[in-house]
Amino acid sequence: MTESTYYLHQVIASWFQAFGIVIAVVVFIFSVIRTRKQIALDRYNDITTGWYGFFRMCGNNPDLDISPLDTKTADKEGTIKLRRESASILELLTLLERAYVLDAISRSVAQVPHEALANFIKLYINRESFLRVYQKTKQLFDIRFVIWIDEIIENKVINR
Repeated sequence: MTESTYYLHQVIASWFQAFGIVIAVVVFIFSVIRTRKQIALDRYNDITTGWYGFFRMCGNNPDLDISPLDTKTADKEGTIKLRRESASILELLTLLERAYVLDAISRSVAQVPHEALANFIKLYINRESFLRVYQKTKQLFDIRFVIWIDEIIENKVINR
């Protein structure tokens, strides 16, 4: 092997080594980004699971008056019914928000909720109890979800 061939081999080997290092760094960066996204998603799931459990507890124990809503009526039976109904609607809103956010995360082109979710929500927006609970608690939910629900309520959204 001549000296020039030897140096050519050394240069090519250095290029491959540098290229390998660049690829390793890129893979590492994407791995860190994916891990951070997964940690954020896990945290979000934990929080919404906690909220859902709390609202379920409110509905199962209406006598404790632990709901974030003021749900007192003139009679005790009416109060218990109203608290259970409110807690159930809060459970539903929590699940809808979770579906909205997870659907938006999973979409790469358009971050809008699936049509089926919109159609499901439309089943409830004419109910006075749903609107009452939603209006009193919407500050608890993701702002994008609230804007979207408000648009549905105002009939600005037909189908996305």
